[in-house]
Amino acid sequence: MCHTSEFGITIYDVLTLGGAQQVGRPSQKGEIKVLCPRGVKTSRGKTATFDVNLAKGNFKCYRECSDCTGHGGMLDLYNLLCGSGADRKTAYAEIVNKLKHGDLPKIKRPAEPAFVPQKMQGNTADASVLDKAYRAFLATLTLGEKHRANLLSRGLTERAIQQGLYKSVPQGQAAWGKSLRALETQGIVLQGVPGFYRKNGRYCAATFRSGFFIPYFDEKGRICGMQIRFDVAKESGKRYLWFSSAGYEDGCSARNITSYGAPGLMPAVGSGRLVFVTEGALKAAAANV
Repeated sequence: MCHTSEFGITIYDVLTLGGAQQVGRPSQKGEIKVLCPRGVKTSRGKTATFDVNLAKGNFKCYRECSDCTGHGGMLDLYNLLCGSGADRKTAYAEIVNKLKHGDLPKIKRPAEPAFVPQKMQGNTADASVLDKAYRAFLATLTLGEKHRANLLSRGLTERAIQQGLYKSVPQGQAAWGKSLRALETQGIVLQGVPGFYRKNGRYCAATFRSGFFIPYFDEKGRICGMQIRFDVAKESGKRYLWFSSAGYEDGCSARNITSYGAPGLMPAVGSGRLVFVTEGALKAAAANV
């Protein structure tokens, strides 16, 4: 079910009224991609998209255009799609009036799209559990030559690649099954570990697209999260995404965390020393070589 606001309307009403062009079907979290109504283009020349969460009744665009709010609730979305620039009270009145007078084609209200409601989510495990689980998982994987070449081309040394624990995403059910069985045999706890979820009593992983894992280390050298650099950017244009199992039964959302660099590679920072901050753990590792 779409989230119904205190105003008695849903964000899908607004999408339909605004003539929004949707891309694909809603995800398990109730999120759907919508083409930018202003026609903003990506670096690949395609029309950019933004996320609309049908379950929560809000939207978010990550492009941060200076002349666009880029986020908000259904009334903000209405103003973005319809360009009325009205205040919230006026926007609400316009929506109700259009619904009441049947401005929608053939139907009084739009039919809600079907999507799998958000499953019961687990709490994120503590840092020691995450570190043990991720290290055990990465130990079952290898780094493909294509991904090794990519890392070397960035200036990383073989030692940096080894210390950074970069590994390729397994391809195919057999490869994933082998890794997960190894973790089960070792008694590794995956409850509350982003990227893993439970199905029919067994743990599964929430990604299959080809790419490689980029571990994020905390200030104590523990792996507290991982990103994936995909070989091919997703439809949204994003190439880097967190290894997360949000939206899956017993899954867990990844946290947007800071990486302090692989232990033994990043220089220690003393009192009064200059600290450099960059976007993404992989860029930081390459900059430190």
